[in-house]
Amino acid sequence: MEGLDGSGVEGLLSNLEGNIDNDPIFEISGEFPYALSESSPCIDTGKEDLSNMEIPSTDLLNHFRVWDGNGDQNAIIDMGAYEYGSSGMGIINNNFISGISLSPNPAKNYIGISHNTLFPSQTITITVYSMDGSIVKSVIKHPEYSNSSFLIEVSSLSSGAYIIHCQSGKAILGNKKFIKY
Repeated sequence: MEGLDGSGVEGLLSNLEGNIDNDPIFEISGEFPYALSESSPCIDTGKEDLSNMEIPSTDLLNHFRVWDGNGDQNAIIDMGAYEYGSSGMGIINNNFISGISLSPNPAKNYIGISHNTLFPSQTITITVYSMDGSIVKSVIKHPEYSNSSFLIEVSSLSSGAYIIHCQSGKAILGNKKFIKY
């Protein structure tokens, strides 16, 4: 069929805003082979201004649709059906991370993160996301052997729901939802 492979439509596909000529670098294997891989040029390269568009809040995996997948502190929608590195809305709850708890939740000024499954010397990066996937706070913590918990100041955040994302190196430790009042 003419046009399916780009023949007969010279310049039309490659000249449209937002299209790329690069390999999207999909995972290719696993349960979601068309998910973006870590080195995909499609991560955070979608349209930046979504204000006049009807974009669903989740991707096909029920993960947040707009997420900072490349870690540059700027959440931009990915090209494709799956948002790279995003958390699932349906699985974020207070039982999601085994051995990590938040208290108090809801929180006003500070929220405590306690852990008992992490090695005490691990450096942990805590990123707080708004529900639209924007980074609102990022903190690096170095837990001590004698202390398996630490506080994160949240008094400057507006009232609402947030997600705390905990990571050690490239290992994602999990996500927790909390309410700021």
